[in-house]
Amino acid sequence: MKQGQGSVNVKRRIALGAVFAIVILSILTFRFVQDVKTQLWEQSIDTIMESTRQGCKTLEVQLGETYESMETAAAHLEDLSLRQSEQLDDALEDYVKLEEGILLYMEDGTVFPNSAQLDNQIVELLSDGEKGIVNPHISTVTGVNVFDLYVKVTLKDGSQGYLLKEYEVESIVDSFSLSFYNNAGFSYVLDAQGDVLIRSPHPGSNKTMKNLFDMLSRSQNSEGSLRTFQSALQEGKTGWAVFSYEEQPTVFCYTPLNLQSDWYLISIIPKEVVSAQTNHILKQSLGLTGAIIFVIVTLVLLYLWYINKTSKKLRNQTQYIGHLYNSIPEGIALITITEPYQFIQLNDEGLRILRYPEDAVNDTPKGEMLEAVFCQDDFAEMSEILQEISFDDEKRVFEQRMVRLDGSQFWASGIVEKTQDEDGKPILIATFHDITAEKLAEEEIEREKLVERVTLVGAISNAFPVIISINLTKDTVRFIYLDEDLMENLGNQQTYSQLAADISHTVHPANLEKFKERFSLNELFNSLEDGKKEVSFEAQFKLKDDAYHWIATQIIHVDNPYSQDKMAILISRGIDERKHEEEQQRQALETALENARTASESKGQFLSNMSHDIRTPMNAIVGMTAIASAHINDPQRVQNCLEKIELSSKHLLNLINDVLDMSKIESGKMSLREEPLDLLKELEESLDLIKIQAKAKSLDIQADLSAVKDAYVVGDSVRLQQVWVNIMSNAVKYTEPGGSISIQVTQENGTWRGYENYVFRCADTGIGMSQQFLERLFLPFERVQDSTSSKIAGTGLGMAITKNIIDLMNGNIQVESRLSEGSVFTVTLPLKLQERAEKDCSEYETTQTVLAGKRDYSDKRVLLVEDNEINREIAREMLSESGILIEEACDGEEAVQKVAEGQEGYYDLILMDIQMPKMDGYEASKRIRAMERDDTKEVPIIAMTANAFSEDVQAALQAGMNAHFAKPVDMNVLQQMLDEYLNKSSR
Repeated sequence: MKQGQGSVNVKRRIALGAVFAIVILSILTFRFVQDVKTQLWEQSIDTIMESTRQGCKTLEVQLGETYESMETAAAHLEDLSLRQSEQLDDALEDYVKLEEGILLYMEDGTVFPNSAQLDNQIVELLSDGEKGIVNPHISTVTGVNVFDLYVKVTLKDGSQGYLLKEYEVESIVDSFSLSFYNNAGFSYVLDAQGDVLIRSPHPGSNKTMKNLFDMLSRSQNSEGSLRTFQSALQEGKTGWAVFSYEEQPTVFCYTPLNLQSDWYLISIIPKEVVSAQTNHILKQSLGLTGAIIFVIVTLVLLYLWYINKTSKKLRNQTQYIGHLYNSIPEGIALITITEPYQFIQLNDEGLRILRYPEDAVNDTPKGEMLEAVFCQDDFAEMSEILQEISFDDEKRVFEQRMVRLDGSQFWASGIVEKTQDEDGKPILIATFHDITAEKLAEEEIEREKLVERVTLVGAISNAFPVIISINLTKDTVRFIYLDEDLMENLGNQQTYSQLAADISHTVHPANLEKFKERFSLNELFNSLEDGKKEVSFEAQFKLKDDAYHWIATQIIHVDNPYSQDKMAILISRGIDERKHEEEQQRQALETALENARTASESKGQFLSNMSHDIRTPMNAIVGMTAIASAHINDPQRVQNCLEKIELSSKHLLNLINDVLDMSKIESGKMSLREEPLDLLKELEESLDLIKIQAKAKSLDIQADLSAVKDAYVVGDSVRLQQVWVNIMSNAVKYTEPGGSISIQVTQENGTWRGYENYVFRCADTGIGMSQQFLERLFLPFERVQDSTSSKIAGTGLGMAITKNIIDLMNGNIQVESRLSEGSVFTVTLPLKLQERAEKDCSEYETTQTVLAGKRDYSDKRVLLVEDNEINREIAREMLSESGILIEEACDGEEAVQKVAEGQEGYYDLILMDIQMPKMDGYEASKRIRAMERDDTKEVPIIAMTANAFSEDVQAALQAGMNAHFAKPVDMNVLQQMLDEYLNKSSR
């Protein structure tokens, strides 16, 4: 009885202890639940706040990058002034290519680029800050809801304006429109006063109220809480509050957008949604806790009951499993066969993989839930595998993510099968090992493939806004990429036939039949079946802007390794720009062809005129030579013939010079010399030449040069005289006998420092020109075609040469003319004034007139270097009249040899031709100057050549020559040269 009473007492004490333990556990559980509930609520609020901050941060980063880009552009624009409108426009055009929607608005209303349209509401909404955001509004340009970033710009000249970047609200709203708890929450963008700036597309978003505080009922919310909330917004604070919104408690999380604005991002979610998740987690926790407690209590009771009976067997089992499990390099787990699945044992490798402490034994995990070592998302699949094994006894292979004791995850692969324990009870045994490295490698490969596919599609979509996969066999389509702004109703089609039919309605009528023939399903199938790799088509299509655009479409055959279906890819892109360029090239080619044809006709006319103009003086030369030969004994008749031959020769030379000058102008090789000159002297010399021609035609020529105050200038005297003589000689040519010519030269203030403008005006009472001819006056080979002018000799190059010389001198020429009334030519040339030293130099006369008589140079020796025998004979005869001793060389090499072999001072002068065989005159002059003798450094070398251009003169001087005169040789010029250089030399 005592033993029974003792047993009862023991049981009572155990029962009381159990009740006490349950009460204590209940109290602790209640406190734990309250703490967990509070923590879960705070964690949920923190999660919403963090999501709100992330959304705000996304917008800050996006707009911040735009600000940085705009500030960089503004810094570049500050180097320009408002007057540099073209540079400003080009700079903005280039910037728009990088950042769409950018324009520069100046305070005076000017907008750059010129092609941009200004939203008029921006002018009213802009503030005076250096940068900021213009609140959303309806654009007066596009009619859509937009907001703008602005950066103040101060140009180089002090002009101020704003660099503007426009964003469409609809295109950017997804960047910061947040969704929480299975789309139960949403967000607004407000200003500090609560005005709604941007609304979320969420169905719970209020689409009518303009202010957040209008959405919060005063009767259902504390006035103090609303004021606190409003103050927080105005003070730029971050936080959260709970208000009654649409008759239910709602959480409001708010954070400011720190980007030059008072914008706020506010996230809104019903409180019951947040609480529901918290309660769900609590229920799961309580259930898990209860299950754990139940399992623990059950296991303890079973253990106490079973320990006495099976202690020896358990020791043997422990020894057996320890030896077996711990010798295998795989994790081995014994698991209960029924739910909830629990660990029975883990071998050493399993303990190591799951990172149990080093002192843990195989039984350490016993009783722990299998679910705890699997990722929550993967355990459902693992549970199904275990259930299947318990029914069919088949092995199962698994690959799941597992969780170690330290919370880290890894990929495990293994085999699970059913077995029996030492008592014959069914259990599960699983072997597993860590395959994280292999899995990560596979994921990396898959990630690379995905990136490659995304990159490929992205790259192709940049060039082709339409990419469609077509199954021609099944007549189906799949839209891979589509620019929705391209064409109406594109993207809804399920079959290729429907797609082709819908697109055909947008094809230009001129291309419609060809489109149907080429892109019908049957024709396309047959074309690709016959071995074609692609079918292409270029046509005009009507797009969303209701205008026709050129589109290039290609359908490319694609190999299908998985079935016999014939697959293809359709890609399309706009080619308006290429078509425009092709049209421009075509027009340019037509223009070039027309210009070439015109030039060919002009040159043909020129050759015809030249044939006439050259044959006229040549006829005079040949004819007068024959007459002189026939009357050789009549000196007066011979003299008359020689004078006419000389006059015709000079005319022929002028024709040749005009043609050569025009050739240099067209090749861009004409250059100007800069030398001191007396402008009045040059004008008077030109007038002397013209007066002789005017007198022969009984013309009255008047010249007024009195208005020229500064006659000493720097310029090219030859080209200046060429301009004046061309204009004045034309006046003489085209003025009938008895007419008059008036020449007037005036001086005006120059635009540049040290320069004066000299105005040359030539008026005549000649035949005049028509308005049509005036438009072609300065074109090469142009001559007036009428009965009067056709009798006047000329190449049609004089005015073209004159105009190009004036352009080279930075001057201008104006012409006024009427038929039968005369013409007025006005030339304005800017010429640099001479310094005093240059004036003194130009006033010094170095030349002597040849007309006074010829000197006797019988004590002088000249080396004549000329390869042409006739030219040598002519020069020899001219030189011999002055008594000069003449030695001759046939080329430059012989000339160098003669100088080298002669004594020092042997030659007083060398006349050097330029173009000769073996060695030209330039090289010969350089070698003579390079000799190790004093006389070769000083002996005068004069170029006597048919190379008559200014650059030829420069080349001669650079080669070491002293002077240059052109063939045909003028006796007076030659005598001047002899007087100048032979008088300086001494034997």
